[in-house]
Amino acid sequence: MMRTFWNDIERQHDEMTDVFNWMHGKPRKIISGSKEFRQPLCSMDWKDNQLHTELELPGVDKKDIDLNVGEGFLEVKVENKEAELKDMRNQFYRKLPLPENVDTRNVIAEFHNGLLKIDIPKIEIDHDTVKIDIR
Repeated sequence: MMRTFWNDIERQHDEMTDVFNWMHGKPRKIISGSKEFRQPLCSMDWKDNQLHTELELPGVDKKDIDLNVGEGFLEVKVENKEAELKDMRNQFYRKLPLPENVDTRNVIAEFHNGLLKIDIPKIEIDHDTVKIDIR
C-alpha cells in the first residue's frame, strides 16, 4: 500500500487527539479485540544519521516485546501472556509512522532497565527528475 499525504495527516490527527484526551484526564489506551493496551511514552529524533527512538516500558520482560517494522511504520507490542486479563499495567502497544528515508532492513534494537532503544539508519532517496521522450 502506498503511503499518501492524507494517511500521514490522519495518523498525526489521531495521535494529537489521543494526547489532548490524555491531558484532559482520559486514559491513553488502545483496545484490541478483548484486550486493552497502554501507550508507552516515546521520543524520536535524528542522531548521527539515524532515527533514534526510545520507548519506556517499565516492568516489562524482554521476552514479552514484539517489535515489527513495515513500510512506513514501527510497531511495538508488549503482552504478558501470564498476566490476568484485566491487568493491563504491563500491556503496551504503539504504532509509529516512519519517514520514507530510513533503512528498515538494518534496524538495531536494545532493551535495558525498562527502556527500549531503536536505531534506524537514514538513507538517501533519489528524487532526481528524468526527462521522458515523447514518441
